[in-house]
Amino acid sequence: MLLALKILKGLRNHEPAADARLEVINAFLLSIKRAADLANLEPKDPSLPPSTNAKTINIFPKELQYLNTTKAETHLRRVQAARNQDPTAEQFTNAELDVEVQERGKLTEFMHDTFRRRKGNVNLAVIMGLAPWTNFAAADQAGRTEGTRSAEERRRLWEEPETPGNVIVVKWEDNVMTIYDPSWSTNSRTYYRDGKVLRLREISGWSLVAALRTAINKQGTNVRLIQGGGGGNHHGESRRMSYRWLVEEVIAAIEPAEAKPVRCTDWVKIVA
Repeated sequence: MLLALKILKGLRNHEPAADARLEVINAFLLSIKRAADLANLEPKDPSLPPSTNAKTINIFPKELQYLNTTKAETHLRRVQAARNQDPTAEQFTNAELDVEVQERGKLTEFMHDTFRRRKGNVNLAVIMGLAPWTNFAAADQAGRTEGTRSAEERRRLWEEPETPGNVIVVKWEDNVMTIYDPSWSTNSRTYYRDGKVLRLREISGWSLVAALRTAINKQGTNVRLIQGGGGGNHHGESRRMSYRWLVEEVIAAIEPAEAKPVRCTDWVKIVA
């Protein structure tokens, strides 16, 4: 338990930046997962009620970006085709494409490899709130293929498979789904209209959250409450903020007294 907390506390102030490379993001998530796995090894007392025993923490070691492998491959082949139109740029090979598809987080993987619905389990996943194919279209419009950008600028843009998006965290525990979104705001039409919070499927960038709810319900465990909140992201810091919240949430699941106040927020009920 002490080693798990030491690993997590060592991650404080080292969260991935908005433009962090995929390998940096995955390494950070793997460190969180390693700490959670160590904490999960602690023996539980069968004579105690589940609420007093330590929770089992399940961390998905990738950022969720796609519903499944087919969606990932479809999007990344578009990226490959667009990048390879420039003969002077470094080519995006089929071998590199296969690696990218493999390393990207998919909802189907999360549900199969990580998610556990038994009472006492805490399931946590980081989601790129703006799906890559949406970002791809936006980047297209921003001048990757048309407009006034120079050939050098376009080559630089195509070095990245997608533009940065809003990053959020989803937590499932005891049939309650909690969404931490650093960009949450009561003044934003992304989340509110006419003073009322939007329904889950109406919130821009939350399509994978809605798909996750559907996948959980299909397993026979209906999500009884969906709640969201967060806020404070005014400088493109959603990734750092989300990973900061995630680290403290895992610490709290192991030893609540050791978590920093950053994990606390006011939650708003969201209708599916």
